[in-house]
Amino acid sequence: MLGPALRAMKEPSPTARLTLLASPAGALAAPLLPWVDEVIVWRSVWQDLGHLPFDPAREADLIADLRVRAFDAALIFTSFSQTPHAAGYACYQAGIPLRAGASKEFGGGVLSTELRGAPDDLHQAERNLKLVEAVGYPVRDRFLTVAIEDSARARARRVLAGVGIDPAAPWLLVHPGASASARRYPAVRWAEVATLLGERGWPVLLTGVEKERAEVERVAAGAPSAAMLIGETTMAEYAALVESAALVLCGNTLPMHLADATRTPVVVLYSGTDLESQWAPRSVPSRLLRVETPCHPCNLFACPIGLPCLDIAPERVVAEAEAMLVSGQALTPNPLSRCAGDGAPPGKPDRDGGEPPWPISPSPAHRERGLGGEGFSSATESALMPPSWSPPAPVQRIAVVQALGLGDFLCATPALRALRDRFPGVSLTFIGSPWAEEAIRRSSLVDRYLPFPGWPGIAEWPADPGRLDAFLAAARAERSDLAVQMHGSGAVSNGFLDALGASATLGFRPSDKPDARLSWSLPWIEDEPEPLRWLRLVATVGAEPGETRPAFPLLPTDEAAAARLLAPLASRTGSLVALHAGAKDPA
Repeated sequence: MLGPALRAMKEPSPTARLTLLASPAGALAAPLLPWVDEVIVWRSVWQDLGHLPFDPAREADLIADLRVRAFDAALIFTSFSQTPHAAGYACYQAGIPLRAGASKEFGGGVLSTELRGAPDDLHQAERNLKLVEAVGYPVRDRFLTVAIEDSARARARRVLAGVGIDPAAPWLLVHPGASASARRYPAVRWAEVATLLGERGWPVLLTGVEKERAEVERVAAGAPSAAMLIGETTMAEYAALVESAALVLCGNTLPMHLADATRTPVVVLYSGTDLESQWAPRSVPSRLLRVETPCHPCNLFACPIGLPCLDIAPERVVAEAEAMLVSGQALTPNPLSRCAGDGAPPGKPDRDGGEPPWPISPSPAHRERGLGGEGFSSATESALMPPSWSPPAPVQRIAVVQALGLGDFLCATPALRALRDRFPGVSLTFIGSPWAEEAIRRSSLVDRYLPFPGWPGIAEWPADPGRLDAFLAAARAERSDLAVQMHGSGAVSNGFLDALGASATLGFRPSDKPDARLSWSLPWIEDEPEPLRWLRLVATVGAEPGETRPAFPLLPTDEAAAARLLAPLASRTGSLVALHAGAKDPA
């Protein structure tokens, strides 16, 4: 999580020497952070959970060491729940003139620069970046990344081959452990997940560090077809394994962050200990699974009530994984299948929106079913193409707003597909309503779903000022490159789009006059077919109209459930007619 901040400090001052004061566990990540010149490994008393002895002389030694090194500045990076003042006071005693930290409490003159007002739900990477911006560093890139040497990739290839997994073929990494028991999906359920994936033909590697051996071995005992690797790699080699996996499955722990940094799709059993907005992947396709509970977020290390937030059926986990695998999101070219020096760099490229580079024969056939409509004719296409417009910066993050129903989301899928084709590798966040949440989450066109927080004037979703303010603060901190309004004419919803703080905004406007709230807008046409309406909108940024049929992905589990429901009718002759009498709006 610290990488983007370190990069922002090093890029404008390449000759500056960056020293990282880190715990023994944190220091293991230093080889992945090329901006770090030196590491001081230290168990800090201000992060101690009661394990260190009372030893003031030990702390005096740290202050003396810092004083001898004569640092010009100290940036103290903390989470939302930590104070920077203890570390700041040590740096004050060591004579370091610039001492910066994010603070929520009064600390006198301990810090020379304080970052105030950072919301608790701000993503940790953004919290770190806000601090470096507060002392004057420009930030060019806000995403996680790690440096992996070719030697680590070569070692990872050998490790995989040694446990019987072909490094050049798609395989899955499952990491059952986490430092806190409150963030661990039960071992017996991980075993079911690994078994189900193995039965579908996917090679599975179970991983863990030495202190997690008992947990991983319990999983392995219930999933004998899975390979197991415990504590046999360096951090760089483990990062190479994460990078090369077709998909990672884990809790909200280290592999989730490595997957984000290596652009490896990930399914996360995300416990209720923390807010997703604080730690979730931001630059990679991901599925975060959690049962809503009143105790969320608890910020506990151990759950006293049996982990109801992780009461998720293994079949659901496997369905989410397969939805990503068969969509091609989780089948990007494997960097371990290429040896160093054979042309293109070995890093994993961004998804290009085309066919998966490997056949998906290890898994049963899946289909994305279309619902009605026909493709564009050339005459229709030319008539609907609006004037083109280019966003002012490269588009890596898109936010789409549509707080409507399931049918509305399905009608937007052709436009979402066109956006993905126009901007390969983009991370697409869909801000939508709970009415359509299930469809949004299972769609391979969406990387992240965020519940719509409400907005004044949108009657279906009354605004909660506290929730809305927190949502908008997080959105502005993340700052999408492009935000697209697919909610309606824009009379009210364009105000919400503008409040997101995106670099560029696009939507319809309720009249022929330009809408000052948006970067670019088109006039609303009342009687336009919905799929064509949204395709016309995204064509503005060069997303070419293509398939106009809405899409809903069906999995084998869906078909099996449907077969069970229809089984009592098997003896009847003739065709069946489906009649759905309901509608969201009684009118």
